[in-house]
Amino acid sequence: MIGVLPGTTGIMWVGLIVVTVIGTVLPGAAWWLTRRMASGKPPYSRTRMDAFGAPMDAVEAWLADHTALPALRRWSIRQAVFGGRVADEQSLRPVAQQLAVALLAGEINSDIQGWSGWALAVVGGSEVIFAVVACLVAGRVVPWLVAPAAYGAVALTAGLIRPRLLRSRLERAVRLNT
Repeated sequence: MIGVLPGTTGIMWVGLIVVTVIGTVLPGAAWWLTRRMASGKPPYSRTRMDAFGAPMDAVEAWLADHTALPALRRWSIRQAVFGGRVADEQSLRPVAQQLAVALLAGEINSDIQGWSGWALAVVGGSEVIFAVVACLVAGRVVPWLVAPAAYGAVALTAGLIRPRLLRSRLERAVRLNT
């Protein structure tokens, strides 16, 4: 006859708790989460959608409101304006010029002011400052901080240049698409 070995009672209780958690608590938590997720709003419930159900940003909405062009032509206009180039077709050049003028005038809520560029510059600058302070505290150059410091310097430079570069491209698009 096999009896209970000494010290196995604790193991049995742990096993019972694990089985209880896996069998009841996890399915209950999954049911509760799925019920809460079903009542939530869709991710793009407050944004405007195009004909295919994709969300539209402010530039795309402006193009859809002011032109009756299909999506590929609107995309080529957008690429020409933000790239500072001439629109591919002669008939699209006035629309490209109007879009560039509206962006420069601030009529379209976009990233023309370069908020993402300034945020990138702040993050890059803080990374460089952290790396320099850590090296000063350590009293020597810490090798694992060289890569973040270099990335921070590049991000700082790119963040400071980006708004000016975007503005100059928009001004060039206005000149070229007349």
